[in-house]
Amino acid sequence: MPRAQRLSLAGFGLAAVTSAALLLWAGQDYFFFSDELTWFAEAPPDYDPGVLLRPSNTHLIAVPRIVHATLLHAFGPDYLPWRVTGVLGVIVCAGLFFLLARRRIGELALLPTIVLLFLGSSWDTVVSPVGLPFLLATGAGLGSLLALERSDRRGDVAACVLATVAVASHSFGLIFLVGVAVSILVGRDRVRRAWVFATPLALYVLWWSLAARPPGAGGSLAQASNLLLLPPYAVVALGAAVAAVTGLNELDFATVAGFNRLPERSWILTPPLGLAAGVLVLLRLRRGNLRPAMWAFLATLVAFLVSIGVSVGPGRPPTAARYLFPGAVIVLLVAAEAARGVRSSRRVVGVLVAVTAFSLAVNLFHLLEARTFLNAYAINAGPTLTMVELARAEVDSGFRPGRQARGASAGEVGVPAGAYLRGIANWGSVAPTLEEVRRRPRAVRDRADVVLARAKGLRLVPATSGRRRDRCTGGAGRPVRLDLRPGERTVLENLGGGSAIVALRRFGPSFAASVGGVAPGETALVGAEGDAAPEPWEIRVSGAAVRACRL
Repeated sequence: MPRAQRLSLAGFGLAAVTSAALLLWAGQDYFFFSDELTWFAEAPPDYDPGVLLRPSNTHLIAVPRIVHATLLHAFGPDYLPWRVTGVLGVIVCAGLFFLLARRRIGELALLPTIVLLFLGSSWDTVVSPVGLPFLLATGAGLGSLLALERSDRRGDVAACVLATVAVASHSFGLIFLVGVAVSILVGRDRVRRAWVFATPLALYVLWWSLAARPPGAGGSLAQASNLLLLPPYAVVALGAAVAAVTGLNELDFATVAGFNRLPERSWILTPPLGLAAGVLVLLRLRRGNLRPAMWAFLATLVAFLVSIGVSVGPGRPPTAARYLFPGAVIVLLVAAEAARGVRSSRRVVGVLVAVTAFSLAVNLFHLLEARTFLNAYAINAGPTLTMVELARAEVDSGFRPGRQARGASAGEVGVPAGAYLRGIANWGSVAPTLEEVRRRPRAVRDRADVVLARAKGLRLVPATSGRRRDRCTGGAGRPVRLDLRPGERTVLENLGGGSAIVALRRFGPSFAASVGGVAPGETALVGAEGDAAPEPWEIRVSGAAVRACRL
């Protein structure tokens, strides 16, 4: 093996180990994020095919579901194995890209590979394992393209299997399937080898017709109305991928990531970068002398841009972080193929090294900003689920903390309470204990009180007359503050002077859980059922004089 090749392999190994160490260090306090909570809750202990093939937001994610169920069987509800799996996915994808790119540009392929290993811009694919479906689809897709370059029967079989894994991991696998199909169709024996892409395509169509479209189910995320806006959307998506790999998507320092506020990026340069990249592609096409691989990679890029463009909608902008890793991989593959055979001078190599260093610096800032957000999310999301478990006897099965307790719960905690409770019945709890919640910061405990009050459905209801009332407190000019014991009911009578605002606290210090108000001259009732926590609720009434009596 030539010395340069040995050095590049050693460089990749060092970069991969460094990336793994950095990502595992950054994520040491992370917690199940967004869709991961739903995947945890739905993971079938018996590998039920009906569950494995169930669409997730219209996507087939059978392979990630199998991976998650296997991790839960092997390690229980521990998040570390999920994080390790995500890190391995990043390294495998980068390694496969390195093998493909090195065949085209030699050892210079190490530079873009290093960028992929530290692509903090795509934080919810690289930094958080919530992007595992994208990683599996991208890795299997790259493996399929690499296998085709063997140009033999074994390579075709491997390409078919890997393409099937790609489309069964996420809809992004179809993007790479387009590249596989074009690679075969522009080559020799296209008819005899068509089964390589026709088999996974047929299996996906069968799934779509049977599992993805049951009566009453929603359709694709693609919207016909987006077709008119496809060109500008495609330019922005292409520019976003270029910005990610060059480091030209700097942080928006006007915003700071928090528990309920995602990291922000500045995309000012995205349109011109997208246009510039498009012009470079057209110039390369004009030169001619294109190998079949260029057509395959270009087809993959076009499929990527079209899929992003037609799916734009709420929560799915063309600059979404989760699109940046697969987009960067595809853009870099096209660039590597376009540069095949070009001799690089020292000046060109120096420029590439400088661009790589700049991109690394910016992407590391993105990675650390994502760490800030994900750690803040973890500190708050865990107690949210502890409160759902505490309210298990009363909580509605459709209760979603991220919606019904908006502002107190991170918006990404969208798993329904019923599904989550079934998940912990199968696998065990992922939430912190009550003792751990008691040690969380004051603001976190205040938010937990709000979530618990919403989960239990605590609110003021009109009080009926004729029931005996005793142990009364309060009165004109006297503020009311008392405990609400499990199973007790308290009647609040507004003695006049304005509306009385009623708030509760249990674990937090600030009476953050508002349960309503009592109008002048009216009476209302509030009560709470018992649960596993010994702490009573405390009631505070402000804004008017009231008399509080226990029933």
